[in-house]
This record gives sequence, C-alpha cells and structure tokens, in this order.
Amino acid sequence: MNESFRSLVNVVFISAFGLIFLTAFTSLKPFRAHKKRIFSTILLKSTYLFYLSFYMVFLYILMFVDHIKINQDGIGENWVKFYMFMFLLVTIFPNIGIMVRRKFKTYRKEFNVVFSGINVLSVILIIVLLTHKKIGVF
Repeated sequence: MNESFRSLVNVVFISAFGLIFLTAFTSLKPFRAHKKRIFSTILLKSTYLFYLSFYMVFLYILMFVDHIKINQDGIGENWVKFYMFMFLLVTIFPNIGIMVRRKFKTYRKEFNVVFSGINVLSVILIIVLLTHKKIGVF
C-alpha cells in the first residue's frame, strides 16, 4: 500500500474514532448525574467511556499494526473461535448495556453497577487479547 494513502487512511480512521468518542461523550453527559443514583450513574458512564477508548485503540491496532505476532505453528481453529467469541463479547455487551439502561427503572442502581463491571471486564479482555502469547501486539 502506498505510504501516503496509508497515512490518509490512518488520519480518516483516527478522525472517525474521535468523532464517535465525542458523540458518545456528548450524548452520555458523564458529569450529569441522577439525584438518587449519583455514584452508580457516574460509574457506569465513566467506565463505558473508558471501555470505548480502549476498544477504539484495540480496533486501530488490529487494522493498522503490521507486527502482530503469530506463533510459527499458527493458530489452531479453536483459538480462532475463542478470539472471535471474545471479540464479539467485548463488542456487543457494553454497547447493549449503555443503550438499554433507561429501560430499567426499579433496579437501575444494580444495573449500573453490573454493567460497570462488564465494562471493566471488557477492558481486561481487550488487554488479554492484545497481550496473549499465541497472538498479540505487545
């Protein structure tokens, strides 16, 4: 790939990720808390934004880093299935949690805490996927 085209694509994706993060930040309003659930609301919003920043860095690394290590033996089919399953979990669950949070009226505090834990767990899974010995960047 031509180096100038690659740089242009990098700039486009970084700009798109920045726009997505800015949109999420403005729509979530992380510093605006509910009167009854101040801690759990701020915890959910801040962990989601933390997750989103890690997720975008993860996607950028998957798309643009050339030196992703793969063992000489290759990756078995079971490992590929495991990585795809983890990637789908990390992609789907935190986003569903932030989208359906307003539908829970009675157990909102518990919902916020549980999905804050899911967001933190997703960040840990992203780090594991990036640093795993079979395939990883670091």
